[in-house]
Amino acid sequence: MLASGLGLALAAALALVACADDPQAPPIDPDDIDGDGVPNAQDLCPGVRDPVQHDEDADGVGDLCDVCPTVADPLQSDTGELDAISFNDGVGDACDPRPIAGGDHIGALHTFATDTTPAWIGAGWTIAGDRVRATAAATTATAARWLHMRPAAGDSIAARLAVESIAWAGGGAAAPGPAVAIALDGDGTENARVCGVFADRDGDGNDELEARELGGATAVQALPGAAAGPFTLIAQRGVDRRRGTGLVHCHLVLPDRPDAPITASIPTSDDATTGQYAIAATEVDIVATSLVVYASPYACPTLALACDRP
Repeated sequence: MLASGLGLALAAALALVACADDPQAPPIDPDDIDGDGVPNAQDLCPGVRDPVQHDEDADGVGDLCDVCPTVADPLQSDTGELDAISFNDGVGDACDPRPIAGGDHIGALHTFATDTTPAWIGAGWTIAGDRVRATAAATTATAARWLHMRPAAGDSIAARLAVESIAWAGGGAAAPGPAVAIALDGDGTENARVCGVFADRDGDGNDELEARELGGATAVQALPGAAAGPFTLIAQRGVDRRRGTGLVHCHLVLPDRPDAPITASIPTSDDATTGQYAIAATEVDIVATSLVVYASPYACPTLALACDRP
């Protein structure tokens, strides 16, 4: 299967050279068809130039050509849309926020393999060792908060933060209390739709998943005990243009129950879609390994809700 794929890629590359207008174009090395200096046999993305060769999920497929770069999927399955008589969209079944609807794409991928701090607005987070971190010492008085400078526009977006470990610095009684959160469509302070994990605020021994729109609705779902990590926090927002509103779904995926996420959902007050996304942490030591944002052009917050574009 791999050899066949390499053969097709090589044939396509040679065809491009044969038809090129530039007679000085360098010849393609048949042992390195993407010209990235890594031989085909060792290349994690043999058809995509990728000299860094980073493989976030360690499934043997490099980030630049992986259909699910942060979820291990060695089979690279992307057939959900085909089963629903639609076109596959290049987002794999293992991570697709809408597995039987086409049109999704990766709007942003942050593996923290390199220091991309200048691409963020804010402070309190540091990138090192293939991870991003915030410490309780730095976030007790002021939250660590990063807003990315490039929005991931889409009528539906889903941001997945893979948290390796967290340790709360204090109790959760004082508002807002220790927390880690993803904010969509805003900076998380003046406006946003927020999905957050909060330290136990009601004294029942369980941390909490909260969905909240600043100035709007709130929903809270208790977790089974303390959220020490690892876990994946997912913030998903969609809109319904006909109604001028939408939905926010917050999911917490635990490693011992990957197919049964804990969920909190709220309606939104309007259908604004700026595509901004931010991460924040307060009174917590936290280590995260990746943040990926999926975007879709379709104006439906859920597959069950029928809606049309205006």
